[in-house]
Amino acid sequence: MHTLTYDETSVTLNTGFIQSRRIKGSKIVAARLSDLKVESMPPLLARRVFENVCQFYATRKRMDLVLTQGQPVRHLVRYDGMSSTRVATFQDGLLLWNDLPFKSLSAFAQKHYRDVHPKRTTGNGWNECQALVGDKWYTLLQLRNAFFR
Repeated sequence: MHTLTYDETSVTLNTGFIQSRRIKGSKIVAARLSDLKVESMPPLLARRVFENVCQFYATRKRMDLVLTQGQPVRHLVRYDGMSSTRVATFQDGLLLWNDLPFKSLSAFAQKHYRDVHPKRTTGNGWNECQALVGDKWYTLLQLRNAFFR
């Protein structure tokens, strides 16, 4: 069993080999590593997952790590028995829908909610948006977790 520790500025994983990364939001990073059960992984896999998770959270343009140029991203809203789908395109680190740029998945989802579901004010783009990979739609959460592995 490996040990995972964090303080205000860094996260450390001890697999017999100590890895430490200075990172903002170290509590969130440590929680994500715990969710992925990095403490019980084989040492090499644990170190790779640790590095990938730290890289992901240290990167300002996180969408760039899981999406490719021109990849379609959709968001679906169901409200009062009706549904509405919006499909944006990932270009140059932004989501583009109807010539409107969105810097984050959540901003894209929130705009869709504001337009078609007036009582809904928040959205989590990583959970709610999907990207087309091959011929299947995957949530961005699934793609992010695949990046971690």
